[in-house]
Amino acid sequence: FPSHDILPTKEGITVVGGLGRLLSHFRNISNITSIVSYCDRLKSAGNGYSKAGFELVKYTKPGFYWTNGNEVVSRYVAQGNSIKKILSNYDSSLSQDENMFNHGYRKYWDCGNSVWELK
Repeated sequence: FPSHDILPTKEGITVVGGLGRLLSHFRNISNITSIVSYCDRLKSAGNGYSKAGFELVKYTKPGFYWTNGNEVVSRYVAQGNSIKKILSNYDSSLSQDENMFNHGYRKYWDCGNSVWELK
């Protein structure tokens, strides 16, 4: 793949309808019958997906992440055996929430996602 320095791009330039064109080309050169994408509801209503021909499938439930003020830990990393790798003093008799809280992490909830599909 060419280095970023030689790609024909210009800062501040927007290609109107660019996503639709890229998707159309991708569908012409692949055997993919549908594309599913998740949109963070905290950051966007998903209008771009709608304009590109995607249909709203559903909304997911809110999720969460952990932070100690310096680093962010996904809920997936803080579960199962993975949590033992990030906590210096993991206590198996405590819940995930208790272990994370005892190590200075706090739980923050997000707004969930909207799920979009292009058929």
